[in-house]
Amino acid sequence: MNRIAIVFAFVVVLVGCKEEKPTPKYEFRADWKLLIEIRNAMCACKDQACASAVLARKTKWSAEIATRDYKPSPVQIKDADNMSKEIDACMAKAMRGVTEPIPSGSASTAPSGKPTPSPTKAALPAAAPTPATVDQLLALARDFAPTEHAQLAIASIDAEYVDVDGKLDDDNGSLTVILGTAAPTDDPNRRVGAPAKPRPTPPSTCTKLIWKQASGWVSEPYGCIEAQRPFPRCQLAEIWKRALAKAVPKDGLAVIQLREATPRQWVFTMVDEPRKLNIQHSLPDDCELKLEKH
Repeated sequence: MNRIAIVFAFVVVLVGCKEEKPTPKYEFRADWKLLIEIRNAMCACKDQACASAVLARKTKWSAEIATRDYKPSPVQIKDADNMSKEIDACMAKAMRGVTEPIPSGSASTAPSGKPTPSPTKAALPAAAPTPATVDQLLALARDFAPTEHAQLAIASIDAEYVDVDGKLDDDNGSLTVILGTAAPTDDPNRRVGAPAKPRPTPPSTCTKLIWKQASGWVSEPYGCIEAQRPFPRCQLAEIWKRALAKAVPKDGLAVIQLREATPRQWVFTMVDEPRKLNIQHSLPDDCELKLEKH
């Protein structure tokens, strides 16, 4: 679970609180202490196994804080976001098996004195058309996932600063897609009653994809989380349409997120502090699936 997921969990706590609730059983400082412990543990990791174990602990903790009955302040939410950035940075290093950043273009030398080979360039989704909509980018990410591993599929989506046409803002927009592990799909050619093929070995490391207008696609190793198929059911155009029905400003930029839940929900957020605007809507991912034409 990435840092946006942690912040989202804190926001769920904030939105879910009501005035008539009794004194909270939990306090932010207790969860803050646990988050520091998770940060310290992740930053001490030097390999994928360690990072995956700490990530599992972090994922469990993030699910637990969504049920807390205290009301975190905006400052506390921001602090948690900053701490989670540190955790993500340490996890990325551990997944690559490095403890310190290597300057770009520098040559490293093996104990034998011979230069070590340069790391293999990470595979990336196909280049996006110009201009690209978030739905087009998600289609590229979805098609890319099984080329990395048969069980990889989209597990979470964070689209920041999306306009009503589904396009990311040139200056501030970004799309983050986490590829997680999903159960293999059934072979449509298998006869009823025939044994299914053995499941492939799941990947030990999954992938985070980030797209920005200036840089295009960037890939980072990421701890594996569970993904479901199909994912997602709705396109951002439909989410914007539903948000407009709730009278959100048509000319605004929204942050739109989707993660696994029961049931799965899109979170549509539009915040503009100087203009005293703070809108958030939860919208179900319940669109009718349509066959795609190739």
